[in-house]
Amino acid sequence: MSDAAVRRSDGGWRAGQGALLAGRYGRSFAGFAILIGVWWLAAWASSGPAGMVPYPGAVLMRLVADGWSFYGPNIGATLYEAILGYAWGNGLALALAALVLVVPPLRRLVMQLAVISYCLPLIAIGPILTIVFSGQTPMVALAALSCFFTTLVGALNGLDAADAASIDLVRVYGARRGGQLRYVRLFAAMPSIFAALGLAAPAALLGAIIGEWLGSVQQGLGVAMVVSMQQMLAERTWGIAVVCGVLAGAGYAIVHLVAGWLMPWRGEGASLAVAEAVVGSRGRALAGTLAVTLVSLVVVVFAWWAFLRIFDVKPLVGKSPLDVFRYLFIVPAAPANRASMLADFAVTLGHAGLGFVAGLAAALLVSIGFVLSRLAEQTLMPLPLVLRSVPLVAMTPLIVLVFGRSTAAVAVISGIVVFFPSLVNIGLGLRSGSKLSADLIRAYGGSRLAFLRKVAVPNALPALFVAARISVPGALIGALLAEWLATGNGIGYRMQYDVTAFKAADLWASVALVTLVSLALYFAVGLIEAVVLTRAGFRGGRR
Repeated sequence: MSDAAVRRSDGGWRAGQGALLAGRYGRSFAGFAILIGVWWLAAWASSGPAGMVPYPGAVLMRLVADGWSFYGPNIGATLYEAILGYAWGNGLALALAALVLVVPPLRRLVMQLAVISYCLPLIAIGPILTIVFSGQTPMVALAALSCFFTTLVGALNGLDAADAASIDLVRVYGARRGGQLRYVRLFAAMPSIFAALGLAAPAALLGAIIGEWLGSVQQGLGVAMVVSMQQMLAERTWGIAVVCGVLAGAGYAIVHLVAGWLMPWRGEGASLAVAEAVVGSRGRALAGTLAVTLVSLVVVVFAWWAFLRIFDVKPLVGKSPLDVFRYLFIVPAAPANRASMLADFAVTLGHAGLGFVAGLAAALLVSIGFVLSRLAEQTLMPLPLVLRSVPLVAMTPLIVLVFGRSTAAVAVISGIVVFFPSLVNIGLGLRSGSKLSADLIRAYGGSRLAFLRKVAVPNALPALFVAARISVPGALIGALLAEWLATGNGIGYRMQYDVTAFKAADLWASVALVTLVSLALYFAVGLIEAVVLTRAGFRGGRR
């Protein structure tokens, strides 16, 4: 081929790539334009006496008026807590993943403890950390806990993805487990690790903001939002939420750019969707047998006791497992304590169930729409991405301003937690159908709807259960947050009252109850999943 032909071919390829990118970014821009339009319409619809949804222009003007003198110190305090927690949580997760690889018998125990940490609602342990520690320590701890599970599971899945032939080759040359980790598995795991680290950035920010809401610090975006809500400054409240979303999105983007620089060989798709699928995929084995579950619970109880002893927590503040048992079953008021707590928790379960069903159903419908129309997905996907980027604790005041302190606010708050991971997992599942089956249906004149009904939806059952399992603790977290900030009832409000009334025994008992029920629901969905998928003919997630 002549040089001129090569140049023409290269120019044509570059032009095609440019058109492709222009189309992709154009559709994304259209999605953001739709988002701004919806915001403007919501502001117009609520422009009565309350005026709780300000216009985008009014929010921008307030942002400019507040300026760096207001936002600088608050952003600095929150970022410091989030970055420190991000380092601790991800560092511990990566260290444990490496340890599990070197010592495989520890895997089930570590995964069980990770699932327990995932089922531990931040809203529940936040008040305890606040009364035990001072300063920014509770915020850092919550930020670290927010990162831990996602990064650990992402790292383990990535390390397991190493090519078997490459491992055999380095083993032949004398490499032990440490050498295999260094020369093969680490490189294979990098895409999954960085995808999980990208998700951990918004999660760390969320943990830090929750800590600021609950703590006694003087600065931070969480503190600023509380004050703005109390003063009914709608424009500033929305402006702070926008800043939180920008910071969360910037954190994810920075990790993505670093990953692209370190891994130029990485495919375009090793991003958010991969990580979200990873979060649920490893849980299929339910993290081990009943024996491992019991051992994990013993470890947690011991860690609880050790925490109180190591940090010398005063008995007036810190309650041991035995103290909680006495409060619920031994003391004369134990029956009344149990009845009151279970009544409040029944309200919370109702709220969580409402959000779980609403979020999962919405995710299923939107996923089906995206599968049927690629154009709709590319245009509208920025909306849930923005929804994901804004920390839930920053969105909750806005939702309360719009929907009031009602059941609708609870459904929206809890449903948002469920929606995005379910959307990604179900979307991946709907696209996992066999290409040969799609060609066969097309050859017989079948439509996209026929393929969806006969192939895509049945094959998406594992992904649907993954979404359900990882959404159960999230729905509870959303319900607790809604009760704390919106409805004024349920176990979420009870824990807030316990902090202000200094009822330590009731607070610790509430935290234990929420965590155990969240864990039980997680495993219950997993058991239902195992039975249904076995009867449907799935083995190892495939038919």
